[in-house]
Amino acid sequence: MTRLRAGEWLAGLGAVGLLVVLFLNWFSSGDLEKSGWGSLGWLLDVALAVVALGGLSITYMTLKRTSPAWPVGASALTLLAGTIVTVVLLIRVITQPDLGAGLPDALVSVELAAYLGVAFCALIPIGAAIALHDERLDAPESAYTPPPPRPVPGT
Repeated sequence: MTRLRAGEWLAGLGAVGLLVVLFLNWFSSGDLEKSGWGSLGWLLDVALAVVALGGLSITYMTLKRTSPAWPVGASALTLLAGTIVTVVLLIRVITQPDLGAGLPDALVSVELAAYLGVAFCALIPIGAAIALHDERLDAPESAYTPPPPRPVPGT
């Protein structure tokens, strides 16, 4: 756990928080309530699951890999995908779905879980960006030993 720094913690926290919050009610209208999974559409559900998996993979690969290549690759992909999905999710929450009943926006309430979902989703690419910026110069695998100097020619 000592290998984890702020970026990995944020990405992992965002991923776990997003997966938990998706099971709560995001939108409601009278007796009709929908969770994040049930109200966002299957394509956005898949995208959110992939981004959450990316956030978890950053944390896991940092803990288990000795080479920095895998965590850096996971961070780069998660940063790109997470930024796009966060913007799409924010637009979806702002535009409020009709909950499958053809309801106008005025009758659909956005619950706290929806705002928390957007916040947790945003933490994932933010954590990925911080993890990419972290150079880890003090890690054993980042240690650099310069080669011995070459002998002077002709001596």
